[in-house]
Amino acid sequence: MELTERDRRAPFTGIMTRDIYTKAAHFTCLREMLPPGWITLITEQEAILPRVLPHVFHDDIMDDNFTWLAMTFDKEVKKPTMLSRVADYKADFDAFIKDEVVAKRIDPATMSLSAQRRAYISDRMNVVYRSNGKSNRPYQSSNYQQAFMPQIWIRSPIQSGGETEKIVGFPLLRSGLRQEMKRLPFDQEIRNKALRDRVAWRVWAATLQPVSTFFNSLRERVSLATRAGGRSARNGPAFINGASFNPRVLIALLNIFRVHYNWFEARQYVAPWTESAELETVSPSFSTTRIPGSTKTIVVEKRRSRKPVHRTPAMRHGIQEERYDRKGKLIMPSLHRTLYRPWLLAGTPLWDKFEDDGVDMRRRVAPTRPKGQGRRTARVRETVNPKGMGLKSNSATAAELGINVWKSARQGGAGQIEPSPN
Repeated sequence: MELTERDRRAPFTGIMTRDIYTKAAHFTCLREMLPPGWITLITEQEAILPRVLPHVFHDDIMDDNFTWLAMTFDKEVKKPTMLSRVADYKADFDAFIKDEVVAKRIDPATMSLSAQRRAYISDRMNVVYRSNGKSNRPYQSSNYQQAFMPQIWIRSPIQSGGETEKIVGFPLLRSGLRQEMKRLPFDQEIRNKALRDRVAWRVWAATLQPVSTFFNSLRERVSLATRAGGRSARNGPAFINGASFNPRVLIALLNIFRVHYNWFEARQYVAPWTESAELETVSPSFSTTRIPGSTKTIVVEKRRSRKPVHRTPAMRHGIQEERYDRKGKLIMPSLHRTLYRPWLLAGTPLWDKFEDDGVDMRRRVAPTRPKGQGRRTARVRETVNPKGMGLKSNSATAAELGINVWKSARQGGAGQIEPSPN
């Protein structure tokens, strides 16, 4: 049967996708972008991944350079419950550190905060499994109960704001550790102290908070990146309303957003485990407050003594230099110099508003100026369609014709045609 044009074209309001295809393509592209070396992959417990990842990372698994950690946490927790869990965790952690210092097993002066967290996890973590009162069965779904996977899953004692009641599994580890953990029963605690320390390091590293923060910001700001079908993962085809027809458009948007997010947007980052590292002391200051119902004001001293430090992710990782002006304000890179100037020097036709504030190309009007500053003529270059179909934005057309159209800010007509200076 011959297909009509209607059968061939894509829908106007969205596209149809199948999860296993998109995930396989995503991880294949990721693998091609990564340099050679040891890979640690952290994901949620999704049923499709055991069918995809062993094939995509087959060579790295055979070279014993691949680690895959799967995790799950309480996504439906209410804020009061979450705050209560975090408060209980902080109190228990402080008590643990105090007891370890008294026993002279930990020296906070020489031991990093991350090492203290790992020691706390090693002491407090426990295995998790399902039980109906008569028999026990593994916690993970059937897709994660394959022969090459360790069956033991660990509940983390760390309760952070974004990931409470976190449970971590170890589908793929390096060969030596994987064989050792495969011999462990899924419903019995780990007794070996050295093995507990190695497992605690991986439980501590299994987090999705940086990625979750990035994607939450992306989905709130870019409509093309919104999630289809609600929050939960879905099996089978899914309809994405308003999706981009050309994937290159979405890729370009993601690249622009990623660069701006990591290099140009300074923001606070105060995690539960970095309170002192991401806060700075505030000098005493005062503010004025008006007395309700009157015109009198009183001077009130500000209460806060510390404030969050605003940095970009690149600055926090030491990739980008932190520069400050004379007033102590953080100097951010200039989007004008970074994005606009290279395009202009390459001959890309752009709006003149970035260089000259005399004329706004979008409105074709001259802005008003305060008295006494004078007026200057701003000339805007446009090109001519040889067929008389109006103006075009391709400067190559005007170059071939040998003419330029100049529109003066003092004139209101169609402009004046002059010979090209070239």
